[in-house]
Amino acid sequence: MKYSKQATENFAKQIHKEECLESINQLIIDEGCVDQNLNFLGDEVVLNMDCVEGKVASIEKRSPVKSMDSAFVAEDISGTSQEIVFVEYRFNYKNLSNLKKQDLFGKVVGSTSTLNQPSNIHGNYYFIFNSNLKQQAKNRFNRMNPAMPQHYVATDMHDIKNIFFD
Repeated sequence: MKYSKQATENFAKQIHKEECLESINQLIIDEGCVDQNLNFLGDEVVLNMDCVEGKVASIEKRSPVKSMDSAFVAEDISGTSQEIVFVEYRFNYKNLSNLKKQDLFGKVVGSTSTLNQPSNIHGNYYFIFNSNLKQQAKNRFNRMNPAMPQHYVATDMHDIKNIFFD
C-alpha cells in the first residue's frame, strides 16, 4: 500500500472536507518537526484531522473530540484496494512517561467516529516521534500495562516515508 494523492483528494471531496487538505510538509512543521531532512519533495497532501473534527463538531453543535493529526489514503499497486491511514505527530514530546494509553485510544476512536466508522481503515495507527525518541517510544508502548496493541505503532517520519511515500 502506497500513498495516493488522487485518492486522498477524492476522499476529502467525498466527505466534503476539501478545505482540510494540507501539505504534509506544512503540517509536520506546524506539529513541531524540526528535521529538515524530512521534507517531502512532491506536492503530497493529507487531511488535517483536527480541521475535519472541528468542522464536524461545529455542524453537529458539539465540542470537538480528540483526533489523530492526519489521515491519507493508501492504495495497492493495482489501485483497487484503498485504506485510510491515521497518523499522530508527537514531535514535541520530551518525556515519554506522559504518554497515556487512553489518550492514544481516544484519538483513534475520535477520528474513526468523525469519519463515520469507515470500513477501510488501515490496520495500523501510527504515532510519530522524533527519530532520537523512536526506540524509547517503542519501549514505552511495550511497557504500558497491559502493553499497547501491536497495531498502535510508535515510529518516526523516516519510517512513514519509507512505508508509504517511497
